[in-house]
Amino acid sequence: MNWLNINVSTLRSPEFIGSEPVARATWLCVLGYCFDQENGGIVPNSRLWKDRQWQQTCGVTAQEISESHPLLFWDGDDLHVWNYPVAKQHEVQGKRASGKLGGLSKSEAKIEAARINGTKHNPSTTQAEAKHNPSENPTERNSNRNRKGIGKELLAPAEAVAEERPKDLIFEALCAATGTEIASLTKSGRGAINGALRDICAASPQVTAEEIKSRAAAYARKFPSAALTAPALAKHWANCGSAAGTESMAEFVERMNRPIPAGFTR
Repeated sequence: MNWLNINVSTLRSPEFIGSEPVARATWLCVLGYCFDQENGGIVPNSRLWKDRQWQQTCGVTAQEISESHPLLFWDGDDLHVWNYPVAKQHEVQGKRASGKLGGLSKSEAKIEAARINGTKHNPSTTQAEAKHNPSENPTERNSNRNRKGIGKELLAPAEAVAEERPKDLIFEALCAATGTEIASLTKSGRGAINGALRDICAASPQVTAEEIKSRAAAYARKFPSAALTAPALAKHWANCGSAAGTESMAEFVERMNRPIPAGFTR
């Protein structure tokens, strides 16, 4: 992405206001790097980066990174950027993929229009081809001419989307958690998963692949007879986040039937 999408409310939040000016500046520099990389607000395997590498990639020092909590925090060896707009990244990538397909369609239309226009102004070309191969009908002849040297390097629409769309760990995690085969996704199926992912990211801007896996497992325990789909997980996202929300019905009944200690009420 070529611009920073920062909501004004973000700059008025307790996390940002409560941080030191240097931490705010460090967060902004790393946020800009993540926008450029479109990495979902996660700098993978960066805990072992040396000071020079941080300066070359983000323009900050390793010490400034370590002193910028909670705006920047570690999950294993990965650095996570607070309040990175994952949903906006998905939106931009989707529009870019659509634009790529539109551009391919327009290019093919222009090639066909130029061919037809050229045939009208140069009828001798068609006549010469007919004399060279009189058994070939006009429809086949035009089709064959279109295939000669035109469109050899153009990708099919599905292949163009696959090349254009960068790897999205959060999207893949949601597909894996719900047993969805990415290669077989239809347009409507991908739209349903992206819609669910937008809802999840709105509720949990810093969501990780591990959290999606954990809450999917909690959903399966809580609703053992229900189908685990991306929209269903998004709908019950809040119910699958805490220990109390992830217990099964049998565990809930067992907990409610425990004796109440003296002096306490349920």
